[in-house]
Amino acid sequence: FAENLCVVTGDVTDDETLDMTKAEAAVLFDLNNCQVLYAKNAHEKLHPASLTKVMTALVALKYGNIDQLMTASNVVNITETGATLSGIKPGDSMTLNQALYALLLQSGNDAAMMIAENVGGSVEHFVELMNQEALELGATNTHFMNPHGLHDENHYTCARDMALIGRELFKHPEFFQIVQTLQYTIPASETTEEHIFQQKHKMLKEGNANYYEFAIGGKTGYTSEAMSTLVTMADNGNMQLVCVVLKTHGVNVYPDTRNLLEYGFANFSKVLPAAYEESEDVAKIPDEQNIVVPNGVEFQDLEMEIVPDEESEEEGTLAYSYKGSPVGSVRAVLSQAYFDKAKAKEE
Repeated sequence: FAENLCVVTGDVTDDETLDMTKAEAAVLFDLNNCQVLYAKNAHEKLHPASLTKVMTALVALKYGNIDQLMTASNVVNITETGATLSGIKPGDSMTLNQALYALLLQSGNDAAMMIAENVGGSVEHFVELMNQEALELGATNTHFMNPHGLHDENHYTCARDMALIGRELFKHPEFFQIVQTLQYTIPASETTEEHIFQQKHKMLKEGNANYYEFAIGGKTGYTSEAMSTLVTMADNGNMQLVCVVLKTHGVNVYPDTRNLLEYGFANFSKVLPAAYEESEDVAKIPDEQNIVVPNGVEFQDLEMEIVPDEESEEEGTLAYSYKGSPVGSVRAVLSQAYFDKAKAKEE
């Protein structure tokens, strides 16, 4: 499993100014420390719709080569009602990079199938890789049946798990280059006709009423069963946040996302424990490690618990909390004084 699983033990909905009654589930995570800033029904199993394609992209970027040439087979012939297509036909050839634009901008289910077959060797094996990746990330309430998100009762996720998947994509700058593109053209060639794809995530479209200046990536989703779903990543220069909203109405999904992101940016701040920690038990904390605390809370008001490594003789984790609620943890080198006290207790 992932080292930091973004533990959510229950709803975190203390702010009464946030009206999230229309959404069945929602979460807001700080990227760097995986701190939970807001959570409503975070573990409830729901259908992701096209948010599935975020995992498809992650697995493709992990196991594929961005320049590899792929050829579509008959798996791109999708006839299900409501399926979004990008116009890929059997025999069409394009690079994985081009197909990812079709996947993430156009939300093409045909692109998802082509990517899955070419990267995974078969669609079935690719879906196995998706489920394996979910487990490795700690997304234990997630199970995929296909690479595109068309409805299947055994195809589900939860808001927390989708945030974990979105968080992992920060390791892949190619993803953000693609999802920040407003329009992308695959030029006509001997192997495919011209394709033009437009940005669909309204918070990334400057001039749109739902545009949000700090949004840097994300993915939309909709099926009649899943209703509207949205994952959005944002960066205001101080904090990076991942927001997921599941099972809501289309008219609410963008305002709800904006309200959550603005709530996070307005009410929390990064703190560097290395600058404030004075415990004699701590020898050194790397300068860049941070925790996220509510505005107005002083570092001295936090509780700190030391969790020594079982295998290391010098290091451990400092887990910080405020009034019983975790606010983050950092790695640290523990002092000789700490180990002397621990040894004395044993004796």
